[in-house]
Parts: sequence; structure tokens; C-alpha cells
Amino acid sequence: MEFTTAAMSKCEQLEAVLREHYKQTARDICNALLDYAVKRDDHLRQNGDEALIDDKTVFIIKRS
Repeated sequence: MEFTTAAMSKCEQLEAVLREHYKQTARDICNALLDYAVKRDDHLRQNGDEALIDDKTVFIIKRS
């Protein structure tokens, strides 16, 4: 998923990443979420918005 949609909330963006990878393994889903987060952080840094980077977010994914 490209990080370009400013109109989507962070939650909606994460849900979109999950929808794209829902058939994959838990490891692949986690990697996709982490890749998204790194790209988002890089985007914020490039725009001088380091203060908006949340470095305390934790993801817990449980498959049932």
C-alpha cells in the first residue's frame, strides 16, 4: 500500500493494509504493518513532522 491518502485516518489506513494481506501468514501481516509504519514515519520526517511520529504504538495480532 502506498502512503499517499491524506483523507484516510490512521485506523482506516491500517485496516486497508490488513485487508490487502489478510490471507497471508501472521508474520507476513506483521511485516506489512511494520513496512507501512516505517514508510509513514519516513514521510513524516521528510515533511519535518517528527513530532507526529508515535514511537510507543504496539500491534497485537491474534488469529482465531
